[in-house]
Amino acid sequence: MSLPRCTFAFLLILPMFALGNADEPAPTVIDGSGKEFVLKKSKIVFGTRKLAWLPDKMEVFEMREFGSTTFKEGVVTYVPLSRVEAIRYEYDKETASVHLAGVEKPLQGTTKYKDINMITLTAEVDQGKSGVADLRFTGGMMKGGFKEVKFPGAKPAAGAAPNGTLYSFLVAPEAKGKTGTVISARDVQGLYRFGDGSEKLMPWLMFKKTLKIDIADIGSLNVGAFNVKDRTAECELVKKDGSQLAVTLLAAITIDDKPATLIGLLGQVDAGWKLFPIHTFSQFQPGEIKVEEPKVPEVKKVPEVKKP
Repeated sequence: MSLPRCTFAFLLILPMFALGNADEPAPTVIDGSGKEFVLKKSKIVFGTRKLAWLPDKMEVFEMREFGSTTFKEGVVTYVPLSRVEAIRYEYDKETASVHLAGVEKPLQGTTKYKDINMITLTAEVDQGKSGVADLRFTGGMMKGGFKEVKFPGAKPAAGAAPNGTLYSFLVAPEAKGKTGTVISARDVQGLYRFGDGSEKLMPWLMFKKTLKIDIADIGSLNVGAFNVKDRTAECELVKKDGSQLAVTLLAAITIDDKPATLIGLLGQVDAGWKLFPIHTFSQFQPGEIKVEEPKVPEVKKVPEVKKP
């Protein structure tokens, strides 16, 4: 399930989004040679999506940060586009950085894989006497990708930072012999998607056969291998009352008499939201998870044998 270098669609459908309105400043792109382009009448045609579970269908940039696994569908950070000041690419380091208004450190991820941490915009650009061209600009593409796109209208998040119940995930390591990465989020819920593309957050998970467990009642959840065909995972569940259950997590269920699929667990983070598909983590629990680094076996020195 590792990320291929060939093209793949991270989402089945990526709509086109117009950027802002006439009163908002236009984004600026800096290409590989350092030339700047002010993108009037611009649209984002790849790299963002609208969050179907929110009433206002907020538009977000899909960020795969370091530690998000090498699965094709890994841990995703949904960053509100309204908060993005700039997206910068360092192709020699294979790194993408997303700078947010009101946040000191940028989010960082890789550009090693096609369609990951990429963004594509189209815009009308004045070419002088030659006329106006409808140009396409892509960031994150190793050959021909631009260095940076700036969004002058970015604003910090409204309200206080998330302060609900903290949960931690032990996410699959990105290399053999490494320990997993612990990633935290708040107010975690199950994100379910219906056949028409609509989505809904639920405060519970369903287990075989008809067992419904509130996420708030989970003391710890250890997730075994995810069965892609059956969309199930064998789990060891410990409830907060101390009871232990060996159960099968169901991804394909029925909600309000309509078939729905569990996309993953979703929680709030300072940058926006994080989505954890079930196959990306092995452990989930409230509070913090402490992972000990594997101990390197001590190499005993063999005493030298002196020759007579």
